[in-house]
Amino acid sequence: MVPSMPLWDIAVMVFSWTSLFIYLLVCIAVFIRRKHISSLQKCFLKVAMLNSLAEVALFLCIEIIVRARKYSLLPFYRQLPPSYLAVPCVCLSLSLRCCTFLGFITLAVNRFTAIIFPMRYRQIWSTRTAVVVCLFNWTIAFALTIAGIIIGNPTGSFYFSSEGTIEINYIYTGTKILSYTGIVLCVFTVVVCTCLYTSLGYVILRAKLRKRNMGIGKGELKYLLCAILTFAPLTLELIRSIIDGSSFVNGGQFVTIAKQMWISSHDLMLGVQFFTFIFITRLYRLIPDVFQTRKNIPVVSCSAVDSQAIKLRTRHGKEITLSRTKRM
Repeated sequence: MVPSMPLWDIAVMVFSWTSLFIYLLVCIAVFIRRKHISSLQKCFLKVAMLNSLAEVALFLCIEIIVRARKYSLLPFYRQLPPSYLAVPCVCLSLSLRCCTFLGFITLAVNRFTAIIFPMRYRQIWSTRTAVVVCLFNWTIAFALTIAGIIIGNPTGSFYFSSEGTIEINYIYTGTKILSYTGIVLCVFTVVVCTCLYTSLGYVILRAKLRKRNMGIGKGELKYLLCAILTFAPLTLELIRSIIDGSSFVNGGQFVTIAKQMWISSHDLMLGVQFFTFIFITRLYRLIPDVFQTRKNIPVVSCSAVDSQAIKLRTRHGKEITLSRTKRM
């Protein structure tokens, strides 16, 4: 018997799909209007959008395979055996989760570099660097997953129950290693990101108390807030992962809650990430600009670092001009 989808799952599904749809529109608008975006914004957007590829893939994996299989949203799922697609789904979701966690660390390092080393930020985070870091994250994620599969031996361990939930055959003790791999990486991501954001907060607060101007523009602070709010749902995912791992592997008392919340918690985490990225950075304003015919519309203002660089170049140019006039 196919279970009915509760209202909570329907609300989370609508929210996450809406956030993803608007996010994809924003990505298209950013690509079309890329000539009207400041170079500092491009540095952040390239890193954020390249890392979000794993989040989009994880979302589609959960929706098309897990949710559609659980509620039989696609007709052919009803005719499949219980073990079909269960192992690939678990392995693929583990790889994408690992890549998503590494993307959180990349964004934290990006914001740390932008605030601590503002004049070298564009040189450090070039397009080549963003692509290399993204490929490096994908490589590490798949390497960890392959290692977990080889050690954990998940073949035959996972299967879909009659209610559509992913079950584990406890005969295979190696599945503990595979289950704990994602939890350990999630803990590592939370610790690293917390340390980086805490150190940034300390530096900014110390500069304000000493009334020292760090030259941080509103744009950089806005992106920092976006990165922190995007990272916030990861703490909830950490709690859910711990409950998930302990219940699936050890058969704890929260096994029913963990099974029921697996899909909705992932969708909520990814939906909040897309929603935060869109509205904190105000990139949704780019969408109506795409349909306008005027090409010289200022989409976003340059940040304080851009203005400082222009002032430094202008001041330097004046000094050269003055020195030449004195020589003449």
